[in-house]
Amino acid sequence: MTARAVLLGLAGAAAVCGLTYVNDYVLRQTFLVGNFMPISVFGGLIIFLLVVNPLLFRWSRRLALKGKEIAVIVALTLAACYVPGRGLGHYFTTFLMLPRHYVRVEPGWKEERVVDMAPRRMLAGVAPEFRVEHMLDLPGLCSKLAGEGARCTRSEPQDMAAPSGGGARRRPGGRADAACGRGGMALYLAVLYTFGALILFLVLSRIVAETGVFFVNVPFSPCIVLWGLLGAKAIGPRACLMIFMVSSLLLIDPREALMPFVATGLKLVDISKVKLGRTAGWAGAAVALGLAVALAVTLYVQHDYGAMTVSDGWTAGRANRRGIPRNPFDAVVGIKQRLAAQGELGIAGKQSGSAWLGSVSPNVPCLVGFGVAVGLVLLFTVCRLRFPRWPFHPVMFLVLSAWSSQMLAASFLLGWLAKTLTLRFGGARGAEKLKPLMFGLIAGDMLGGVIPMIIGAVHFAITKESPPGSFMVMPW
Repeated sequence: MTARAVLLGLAGAAAVCGLTYVNDYVLRQTFLVGNFMPISVFGGLIIFLLVVNPLLFRWSRRLALKGKEIAVIVALTLAACYVPGRGLGHYFTTFLMLPRHYVRVEPGWKEERVVDMAPRRMLAGVAPEFRVEHMLDLPGLCSKLAGEGARCTRSEPQDMAAPSGGGARRRPGGRADAACGRGGMALYLAVLYTFGALILFLVLSRIVAETGVFFVNVPFSPCIVLWGLLGAKAIGPRACLMIFMVSSLLLIDPREALMPFVATGLKLVDISKVKLGRTAGWAGAAVALGLAVALAVTLYVQHDYGAMTVSDGWTAGRANRRGIPRNPFDAVVGIKQRLAAQGELGIAGKQSGSAWLGSVSPNVPCLVGFGVAVGLVLLFTVCRLRFPRWPFHPVMFLVLSAWSSQMLAASFLLGWLAKTLTLRFGGARGAEKLKPLMFGLIAGDMLGGVIPMIIGAVHFAITKESPPGSFMVMPW
């Protein structure tokens, strides 16, 4: 591992994290990352290998990068690809801020006081006169908060309404208090949720590594599984809100999850016989650097253009009144209203021991669906191991309902057909001869995506205007 490889890898990570938000929401082009085989990284790699590195080799052999160095650069850049796009950066700032706006315009949120139930550290603290248009003037907002910050951080949050009697106890300062308003998440729930999140990331990494599926947008989340298997009465509204919020920030769109990116990068490094430990350490540094760059660029762009302008309905909560800033709170409003109608809001999430076991009320369709899916995966796994000619992979049940599978099903079907016909009529030798053509198609697809990105960026740099039309290679 050379110093220039590390520096170039960190530079690549900073470049991806700095350009993604501008490319995705100002230029409205193909997502710079978008999936586990980002066009920007691999398309740029192809241009470098075909154009830049040969020129460097002609100028001086010492300037040309070696294979090990390229592997390190790609690994560090891939690790940072988690940060700026659908993995986190597209909705990080809007999720932290916009619930403070929507609570002013949503009657159900006001009535159930769901925003007050959220821990203070999980949402941005703002002055009482905040409006969504203040997001257009972040420096002005910061100056206002400077004078109110100490008071806001010392004041007690408005907790959820007291569950018994339908009213709330008032403190002398006028704040509402509730028995469950200050409670944290139960240890068992935190352990189960963390275990479920780890399983999700491990399965995603296994899917990418074993099957080669590079675009996996599975609609699964441990919060939904726990909610369906235990029920809101056993978990409690505030704990439900906490796990919903964490899922909305870290798991809502797993097509850009950290672990598969790191696994891919470390595999490249391992093949190149570079030390994994040092690469993993620098990959962590690349993620930290990327987070700092992406956050600064995102805030600047949102201030310059307006946060609601440089976003989409999903990240800002404007698509049919749904979206990431809305979903956790909308769900908890429904939970509280149902529990109140059943007369169980006062005891939800507060029981222990045998009383807690009695409060577990799984959703029957969820329980049946979970059991059927687990049974089918286990059955097909056994059949695949037991019968050499078994044609079906159990991973099909993990990606069957994913939006990404619907978008790419025809392409994978054509790939399977080409491989099957080649093996049938050409054998293993024919398949080996066909590989260069397939690799060429992949490279052409990468170039077909990255070249319009470059053209759009040049157009924007010269004219200061977005390209006249958007060009999408990969689906959103």
